[in-house]
Amino acid sequence: MTRAADAELQKWGRMLFARAKPGSRHPSRGMRIPTSDVFRREVRLVVRRAPQVMVKATGGGRGMAVIRAHMNYIDREGNGLIDQDGERHQGREARREIARQWAREGTPIPEWSDRREAFNIMWSMPAGTDSKKLLGAVQALAARQFADHKYVMALHSHQANPHVHLLVRAESDLGVRLNPRKADLHEWRMEFAAELRERGIAAAASRQAARGVVRSYLNIWQVKAQEEGRLRNHRPSHKDGQVARDTRADALRAWGGIAGALAQSDKWEDRDLVKQVLEFVNTMPVQRERAILAQRSRAPVERGLER
Repeated sequence: MTRAADAELQKWGRMLFARAKPGSRHPSRGMRIPTSDVFRREVRLVVRRAPQVMVKATGGGRGMAVIRAHMNYIDREGNGLIDQDGERHQGREARREIARQWAREGTPIPEWSDRREAFNIMWSMPAGTDSKKLLGAVQALAARQFADHKYVMALHSHQANPHVHLLVRAESDLGVRLNPRKADLHEWRMEFAAELRERGIAAAASRQAARGVVRSYLNIWQVKAQEEGRLRNHRPSHKDGQVARDTRADALRAWGGIAGALAQSDKWEDRDLVKQVLEFVNTMPVQRERAILAQRSRAPVERGLER
């Protein structure tokens, strides 16, 4: 029954964990068809509540004036900027020279522009994460995802959560423009988590719906605006719209399918994992959506465990 269980696990695992379709700018870059063992690993990470990686695209530089200002901002600790070749550049004059290269090489970047000439991306993990390993993970990922692009990064480890600021030039040396979409951000999260795991750091990149998250979090600019009293439109504290409820219901259905698939397996590890899955689902912060799991999948799961 293990082969049939693997097939079912892949079916439901793709529904719960598989990345979205890649953006049109980078078709099939790094795409692999996940195996059943990959999905087993993802299930273990989530039910054991491994730390979730965070990747935020916090805006883009519309012209060199904004780009220079952001370079100064991310290097405010004075530790220097690390470029795409792994070289560290320290000091104001070094930053100015990087900016001059960005402005002149390839299609010139004006002082002010109507389009995004650079993207600011932040890579973060919870407090206590080894900051050097975090930096190494971002460097490895950036070398693949942003090959042929100029970029600089800076590690910030003095705040609660260690994080890396990455500033990447929108146009590559080959004239191809970066155009990140939601699917790209999901792919970056998955690769970021994988790089951290290779360095011995437990990390997951599951969707909020897969964890039953109902809370709505503010964007970085909204947090700053709220702190300064400038936030006018307040977002609801919970995601309770119909789309959010449907997404969480689909996730619960997938969890039920995963539990049912694992219950069919001949491996004792899989059958033990079923219990962990059910315990995790029972603690997910959802209410009406949980009834779907009870109605559609509890019976087949229990039948499998009775074998």
